[in-house]
Amino acid sequence: MTSFTINHHFNTHWYISNDPFAALSSGYSNSIYAHYFHSSNTFNFKSLLYLSKTLLHPGAATLLSRELCRYNITLAGLCEVRWQGSGEITAGDHCYIWSGPERRTGLYGVALAIPKVLRKSLISWTPLSDRLLSARFLHQHGKMTVIVAYAPTNVADGDVKDAFFDQLHQAANRAPPHDITIILTDANATLSSCDRLAGSPIGTIFADKSTNDNGNRLLLLCHHNNLCVADTWFPRKLIHHYTWYSPDGRTRKALDHILISRRWKSFVTNCRVYRGTELGNTDHRLLVAQLKLKLRANQHTKTQPRLDSSLLTDPYIASDFIRSIRRTLNALAPNKVTDWITFKESVIQSAHNVLGRSRPSPKKPWISEKTLDLINLRREARLRGDMPEYRRLNHLRNVAIAEDREKFWETEAEHLESAANNNNMSRVFSLLRQARNSPRIKTALVKDSDGHLLTTEATCLERWKEHFSLLLQQGSTSADPTTLAGANVAPASNICNTDPVTPEEEGPRHLCHNR
Repeated sequence: MTSFTINHHFNTHWYISNDPFAALSSGYSNSIYAHYFHSSNTFNFKSLLYLSKTLLHPGAATLLSRELCRYNITLAGLCEVRWQGSGEITAGDHCYIWSGPERRTGLYGVALAIPKVLRKSLISWTPLSDRLLSARFLHQHGKMTVIVAYAPTNVADGDVKDAFFDQLHQAANRAPPHDITIILTDANATLSSCDRLAGSPIGTIFADKSTNDNGNRLLLLCHHNNLCVADTWFPRKLIHHYTWYSPDGRTRKALDHILISRRWKSFVTNCRVYRGTELGNTDHRLLVAQLKLKLRANQHTKTQPRLDSSLLTDPYIASDFIRSIRRTLNALAPNKVTDWITFKESVIQSAHNVLGRSRPSPKKPWISEKTLDLINLRREARLRGDMPEYRRLNHLRNVAIAEDREKFWETEAEHLESAANNNNMSRVFSLLRQARNSPRIKTALVKDSDGHLLTTEATCLERWKEHFSLLLQQGSTSADPTTLAGANVAPASNICNTDPVTPEEEGPRHLCHNR
């Protein structure tokens, strides 16, 4: 999973993690990688890499959002989320964009978790494959490109690794030259001092004694794209460098890495592993990198605030609303009443004065305090290394989540039934939409005439305009007036039946209206 965090002082943290949602659920073993920074005058990127088995388990997204808020994470990268296709969905205090396999295979998938306050800084994003996702953000110095990458394991077939690293190289190479390029990757790569040369993209701090094949490929990627490995430049204890632990706890490696453009290397002020995060049953730890940057929100068109129209069911308020409209219209000149814009503004102003804005009720978390206490106890047991107690608490946590979920749906069903009995259909459909919480599926990718992906709305619209212009020009034919004049046009009676409707034809129309 990879993530960024921004606080109210615009402190941003970056996290990379492979499938944080799944890790929050039960029965997973994978990794967490992140980097964290504390400062009120800088923008911190926390990078977290977290591996888990799936994001489909109930409560995973809610618990992940809670943990990201606890660590003040602004953006989180996730791997192995196992979601099909690509799209965007909101859960808790975060929205998630993901890229997965076209068909549901239960494998791979990457995602970005973005807090709602940072969502406006997102310019565009592109799902490249079930292992790669690219997103572009605004910051104080310009723009930055963030890539979430989930590499094949070191023992994977060479052709598979070649295809992945070639695609990652192309994604990094497509980033504009003035952008800050940041890659949050579970590279399954170990690095060592034996590969450090003059001008090397790696520093002097290493947790491993040898470089594996994925490590060599990662170094080659850094050389070709002018990147450096941020987690090798800051001296820490070894326990603050290891990002992966074997199930027996004896084997430890640094498999997760944060890459950044060499030009911006000085903006990274810290990079270390945090072991206390509770992101699920994962064998990875949180790696945090600190950057002195500040994101700025993209300018969006202001939308009309929603009015509280439910108050019109009260006859007294409805009468006040009618009187307010009459007073406003009577105060206008006679020739102004027929002006649609003036009429619309008068009605909206009266609605604001009488009804006011609709305030959405805050969503109550369905996970109980008892379950959250079990999660905290499980975290403490893991940090102590008490595995029997950890497994016992993990079972209790899973049972508690299932019970909380059942109670939540029972309460929602009661609210739906109550609204239906009161003939409040607006409330019924509102509850149904909330319960469904369907993701916004990303539309098919648009490419230009040269086959390059278009990521912004403006360029996509321009490409569609170009496409239809060519299409209509090819399909248009100039009609000869003399030909049309001499053409034999069949009368309407020969084209369609104009006889009166028969009782047999009228019957189905009545049946469709239950009459």
